[in-house]
Amino acid sequence: MTKTVGKVAASLGVIVLVVAIVPAYFYWFYNVTLERPNVIGLNVAEIRDSGFLTVRISGLSGQSALSVKDISTQRAGSSVVVLVHLFLARRETSGSFKYDVLVPDSVNEIRFGEDMAIIWQRPKS
Repeated sequence: MTKTVGKVAASLGVIVLVVAIVPAYFYWFYNVTLERPNVIGLNVAEIRDSGFLTVRISGLSGQSALSVKDISTQRAGSSVVVLVHLFLARRETSGSFKYDVLVPDSVNEIRFGEDMAIIWQRPKS
């Protein structure tokens, strides 16, 4: 009988631990990349300053339970890919974003998200 009680207690302890860890994981580490179809009011504007071209990208995540955690860029050939990383919304966080991309002469496109949707192209001369 003591072995059975011990097994039940151990099983219950594991269940309690899992129930505590899973929500904590999602709260602190859940991360998803915002994709173009989920952006509300995407605005892409060219800014020329001292001969340099900058493209300002702004918008709002359409996923109301998520906030912007970070924004990063990657090079893919002649493109820059902008990745907006989201996480579970908390107080003092927002789903809106504004990000400036300095566009060197070697870049012809700016793409958005893991789907790499084209949001800006250099005008053909």
